[in-house]
Amino acid sequence: MRAPAALLALMLLAGPAAAWADAPLPSVERNFRFLCAQCHGPRGDATGVNASKQFEVLPANLTDGQYMAKFTDKQIFRTLTYGGPANNLSSLMPPWGNRLSEAERWDLVRYIRGLCHCKGIGEEAPPPPGS
Repeated sequence: MRAPAALLALMLLAGPAAAWADAPLPSVERNFRFLCAQCHGPRGDATGVNASKQFEVLPANLTDGQYMAKFTDKQIFRTLTYGGPANNLSSLMPPWGNRLSEAERWDLVRYIRGLCHCKGIGEEAPPPPGS
């Protein structure tokens, strides 16, 4: 009798945590966490698990507004699409054009702009569809 009661108590305690763990992330945040955070860190501050001093070039700190303001939205989009070399950046930055749709890449540009709280020089990212 004790085993079923203990199991029920465990399920009730785990229920809210399990529900939280299953809560879907917005797709742009999910894409950032899965594709970008390994190097740029979960907050974009270049503290990802792959940000190592053994590499010749560290990942960009996407929260550095002064640095990020030097790039147009189109340059960020091009970097996301073709990788770092597309804008004379590190070859360690992989291309995501074959993995993400155009809309998803523009969403990431807007997400990155939110991390740095800055606007780039020149043209801005197009508005999200339906806005």
